[in-house]
Amino acid sequence: MNYVTYAVIALVTYGLVAPVVSFAMEDIPSEVAVVVTNSILVAMALAVAVTQDHSITEYVGHDRFPYLILGGILLGIGIMAYYKALELGPVSVVVPVYGMFIALSSIMGFLVFEEVLTARKALGILFGLVAIYLTAG
Repeated sequence: MNYVTYAVIALVTYGLVAPVVSFAMEDIPSEVAVVVTNSILVAMALAVAVTQDHSITEYVGHDRFPYLILGGILLGIGIMAYYKALELGPVSVVVPVYGMFIALSSIMGFLVFEEVLTARKALGILFGLVAIYLTAG
């Protein structure tokens, strides 16, 4: 499969996470939901890494390994805040606001990785901001 196919699979499955988890959290605390769903994520990722013959310990001393640690910390904070927001607020507001991470990540790509910012990409980010304002407002 190519990256677009994976992206579409991610879109469909991740798009279903918020409503499913939000429904569960009508009776289950967000902290429990984070532990259960992310434990399943870790188990699945470990199974894929093992079947693909990737050694995790091999990379512990790698120069960029600390960035994985930082990424994990940021991911943990972000996911826990996302689940808490889903527990407390409507999916139709929480998801679009949370989804702006796409624009933030794109902006970081331009600033940190010197990716090319075209007028089209800038317009896309602007339209994303407008869409969030209209959807979540």
